[in-house]
Amino acid sequence: MKTSDEIKLIALQHLRYQLQYSLVGTEISLKLNSNNTGDRADVLAVMPNNQLLQGEVKVTIADLKNDIRKGVHQKNNRYPTAYFYFIVPEEIKQSARQVILDLYPDKGLWVVKRHTKFLFSLIEESIRAAKLNNHKLNNSELRNMQKGMSSTLCRLYAKVLENP
Repeated sequence: MKTSDEIKLIALQHLRYQLQYSLVGTEISLKLNSNNTGDRADVLAVMPNNQLLQGEVKVTIADLKNDIRKGVHQKNNRYPTAYFYFIVPEEIKQSARQVILDLYPDKGLWVVKRHTKFLFSLIEESIRAAKLNNHKLNNSELRNMQKGMSSTLCRLYAKVLENP
């Protein structure tokens, strides 16, 4: 089974190189204000129309089901995500599909299928996400997102330096 980090990398590759979204990142704050605190998206991309696509990686069914208890990813959340996808390994596709249809009917499902010889994996859209809102990022929000992506790189770099 693939790890959460491997799936995040595969999702970022899919968004950047297959879908051609120019601004993608991982562990980005979902608050686009100047404080830039709050929940973090496993995967976040700015679509060509300046709307956000968010992905949440789940490697177990228990983790997927647990989110409903935490109240995350609800339709009335305060974040301007236009489309939301759970991203899972192929091994849990069928169970994840049923959980999402039952608990998260407006969310989509991407399934990481297999690796190719170039380290790319195929992502299958198993359930199409419903549009959650029409918010388009303005220039200030885009700048804050870019800052968040830069700070994520700094955090990751510091983590690598701590564990050579």
